[in-house]
Amino acid sequence: MIKKSGFTLVELLVVTSMIGLILVAVVGALSGTFRTQTKLVLSDKVNENGSFALEEIRKNILNIKSIGNTGPTNLGFTGIDGGSTNIICNPDYKKISSSSASRSQDIELISSIDLKLVDCTNFITYTKNIDGVVTNIDFKFTLGAGETLAGPQNYYQKTFNSKVTLRNLE
Repeated sequence: MIKKSGFTLVELLVVTSMIGLILVAVVGALSGTFRTQTKLVLSDKVNENGSFALEEIRKNILNIKSIGNTGPTNLGFTGIDGGSTNIICNPDYKKISSSSASRSQDIELISSIDLKLVDCTNFITYTKNIDGVVTNIDFKFTLGAGETLAGPQNYYQKTFNSKVTLRNLE
C-alpha cells in the first residue's frame, strides 16, 4: 500500500478561506483606524483655528470704546486706545480679517488653504438695552476642513459662537 502525503483539496480550500476572512477583518480594522485618524486631524485643525479666531475677536470686542460702521458681516469700532478697527467676515473671499488704523496691514484670523469659511451669515448681532445702547455683541461663524466629495468621514465642520458683554462703551 502506497502512503500519499499532502493535503486534500478540501483542506486547502478551508485554510485559504480562513486566511481570506482574517485578511478582510484586518483590512477593515485598519481602514476604520485611518478614517478615524483623518477625522481627528480635521477636527483638530478646525478647532485650533476657530478657537484662535474666537479669542482674537473677543479680545478686540472687550476693548470697544464706541461702535462705528456695522453690518451683519462686519463690525467697525474705536478701541479704548483711540484706534479704529474693523472685523470683517468675508464670505466671498472665505476669510475673517481684522484691520486697524494702527497696523499697516490686515490680520487674517481665518484664511487657510486647508480650512473653509463655510458660513458667516449674521456674523455679528447686537443686544441693546431699553435706551438703545448696545450691551452685548454676539458673533458666529462656521469653519470646515476636508473634502465633502471623499465622504463624510473626510470632512469636519463646526460652528463657533460667543457673546461678549461690553464694559467700556461710551
